[in-house]
Amino acid sequence: MQQESTPQQEFEVPLQLKDRLQITIQGTPEEISTTYVSRVENISGGNIAIRWPNSHGIRAPIQENSLLCILFIKGSEVFEVDARVVNLMLYPHALIVIRCEGQLRKTQRRDFVRVPAMLDVRLSARLVRATATGHERESYSIATTTVNLSGGGFSIHHDMPLQMGSLYNVNMAIPMLEQPLSVTAKVVRIEPALNRMNNTYYHVGFDFVQLEEPARRRIIKYVFRFQQNMLARQT
Repeated sequence: MQQESTPQQEFEVPLQLKDRLQITIQGTPEEISTTYVSRVENISGGNIAIRWPNSHGIRAPIQENSLLCILFIKGSEVFEVDARVVNLMLYPHALIVIRCEGQLRKTQRRDFVRVPAMLDVRLSARLVRATATGHERESYSIATTTVNLSGGGFSIHHDMPLQMGSLYNVNMAIPMLEQPLSVTAKVVRIEPALNRMNNTYYHVGFDFVQLEEPARRRIIKYVFRFQQNMLARQT
C-alpha cells in the first residue's frame, strides 16, 4: 500500500495559491499558438485547479487530457513544467484541474510572448565595408522607444522601412537590468500602417541575436511581471 503514493512524489512544483501562470497548449501549430495567463486557485495533493484562461473573453480551447506547458516565476528564475488536464469545471467558476508531469525545468525558450513596453532604445545600423579587411562600421542611428518586448525580440514604429535581415547594435534600458542591454538584433518583420493623420509608418520587428542567457532571463522576468500586473488589474 505504501508504494501507491509513489506517483505523487513526482509533484514537486513549488506553486502556491494565487501564483500567476503563463500557459500554452502543447501540439498547437506555432503560427496559431496563443499564450494565456492564469493563476492558481486551489491545490489538493497532486492536482492544481487554475482559472480557465481566456483571450479577449474567449476561453482557451482546452479539453480533458490536453497537454499544457506552464511557466511561472520563483525568486529570480523563470520555470516551466508540462501538465495534463484531468478535469474541467464550469460552476461556480470556470476552472481547469491539472496534474504536473515530468520534471521542473528552468525555461530555455528563445521565444516568449510579447507585451506592450515603451522603453528607450538606440539602434545603430551595422554595415560591412567592401574592402579587403571587411571591418564593420556603424552607419546611421535610430533613437526611439519600443512598442513591445519579449525574451526573443522587440518592435518599434519607424517612419521608414528598414531592410529585412539587416543587423543593428541595440542599446536598450530595461527595468530590472543594472546596465542597459547591449546586443545585436536582426530585422525580421516590416508591416506598413497608417497613423491618425493617414501618414504611413512601419511596424518593424527585431529578433535578438546571440543574447546572453542571464540577460534574456531578466527580460523574460520583466515581461512576466508585466503580465502578472495586467492580470491583477482584471481581478
